[in-house]
Amino acid sequence: MELPTRPLEDRFVPSGGFRRLADSLRRRSENQEVATLIVSAFDSRTRMLPFLVADRQIVPAAVRAVSAAMTSAGFTRQRVVNQAWTPNVLPSSARIDGRSPDLLLVSAMQIHSAPAYRQIRDAHAMGSSRPLIIVGGPKAIYQPWDFFGVDGTEVSADVVCT
Repeated sequence: MELPTRPLEDRFVPSGGFRRLADSLRRRSENQEVATLIVSAFDSRTRMLPFLVADRQIVPAAVRAVSAAMTSAGFTRQRVVNQAWTPNVLPSSARIDGRSPDLLLVSAMQIHSAPAYRQIRDAHAMGSSRPLIIVGGPKAIYQPWDFFGVDGTEVSADVVCT
């Protein structure tokens, strides 16, 4: 059985398409007011060779790319958290220019699911002031349903990028 795929001409953003979208978003001044917390989930219990040194020295590419794209689109009020360095940062206690985050972006691999779920649960605990929760990364690509109804509860991401 062959899985359905997108047509070849529809698999990538057309040439110049991302730049046009980012430019149009950057012209919206309200984007500069959106406090964004970008988290690279990391579970230190999963540390293993040959990555024992590299996992704490290199910033994962996903959060760097997302941060750069957000900046390009005018979302300049942001903080990037690499949980390998700062494992205790949570949305409920994070402050960006003195404000709680309006937008929480979480990137996670399968082996880092537990800290990603912790971020989502903590954001939900903020009640009506909780941020919009968007999740991506390898875990989301292959198992997006795991971010809806975390631990069998009503707690879930708002959007999962596959």
